[in-house]
Amino acid sequence: MTGDPAADQLRTALEPYVDANDAAGAEAQLLTYVPTMTLEGRAEAAQRVAWIYYVNGDDANSRRVADTWRQGAQGDWASNAAWISGLASWRLGDCEAASRAFNQVAATSQQRELRTGALYWAARSEQACRRPRSVAPLLKAAATNAESFYGLLARETLGMDTRLPADPHVHRDPPIDHLPNVQRAKELAAMGHAALAEEFLRHQAKIGAPGEHHALIQLAKRLDLPAAQLWLANNGQWGAVADAADRYPNPRWSPLNGWRVDPALAFGHIVQESSFRRAAVSPADAVGLMQVRPGTAQDIARARGLPYSRGSLTNPIYNLEYGQSFIEMMRRHSATAGQLPRVIASYNSGPLPVGRWAAINDKGDPLLWIESIPYWETRYYVPAVLRNMWVYQGLNRQPTPTLKAMAEHHWPAFPTGQTQLSH
Repeated sequence: MTGDPAADQLRTALEPYVDANDAAGAEAQLLTYVPTMTLEGRAEAAQRVAWIYYVNGDDANSRRVADTWRQGAQGDWASNAAWISGLASWRLGDCEAASRAFNQVAATSQQRELRTGALYWAARSEQACRRPRSVAPLLKAAATNAESFYGLLARETLGMDTRLPADPHVHRDPPIDHLPNVQRAKELAAMGHAALAEEFLRHQAKIGAPGEHHALIQLAKRLDLPAAQLWLANNGQWGAVADAADRYPNPRWSPLNGWRVDPALAFGHIVQESSFRRAAVSPADAVGLMQVRPGTAQDIARARGLPYSRGSLTNPIYNLEYGQSFIEMMRRHSATAGQLPRVIASYNSGPLPVGRWAAINDKGDPLLWIESIPYWETRYYVPAVLRNMWVYQGLNRQPTPTLKAMAEHHWPAFPTGQTQLSH
């Protein structure tokens, strides 16, 4: 936890209570260890116990624990406990307490995404408290993080441009075609050996001059090597340049039977699932771009009369076909009601948990539902995929109706149109 022995002991003691969603039992353990814990250790334990109360719908006790045991602490755990206090206060209808908590997170958190979310929720709290003059400054502060879920929502609310800025470095790149690693990468890509071609581009980025980095990214785009493009966009020597749009590859790929779901949504999943690595395999044995499990792919292939082999999962046209078919299945599942955030959550966690989460006290608010998802992985996955989809739509100058719906605090329906991707 924090390096103090009592906090480390409490971490182990809390595990069975966390697994059983036993908030009262967890709090009893917290009280046992509190006298010998550091302030930061108390804040972490408070966050964990308060979260159990929160997911159980006991907002009053969630806020009480979060507020009591984060006092005097600093750092991420104190900010995370304040975040839970803000959510609990919001569900309790206490806009004043929610505003205080979210403003504290915005002022103290070292996590930019959390800080941006806190600014957005502080603006909502101020609006609920009928202090409209306080709303715009908070939204403008959130909007500075333009490549984030809440930053995009803030920009949409303010009527600002939600598209990422154009690449300022286009046409300024030095020639790189003479480099041996570049020549070999081009040869391998032409022969269909994408993985090997990507290795040569990554190696060149490690040994080459920082000024060549942007040119390597543009070459990866032209060669349809999105995994290399994304890696290069996120990794570079000191002084290397990458544009924000480079983090959203746009390969010339389509599923076996063509697109039936919005490719911006599919690519939004791929950024999170595999970073465009065709042969990626998860610990759960999910394979390929969209991380499809072999059993699921076999079921889809059987139902649609498609050929199947384990190797087909690493082939983009088949993996995209299986992946979009699974998205369609989740869209039609009763657990999702065809609502996009629930469909995305189902893709990550399966429809059965999403069906259980219908009991979340979200007050009809999709943002509150997302922030109240019990599984931490899914709680972060849903806004990440939505952000990715909105960025792809913006980069291709397409409408973003689901962003508009969520900025108006409405549940967005599954998109029926398709983003026309420009290459």
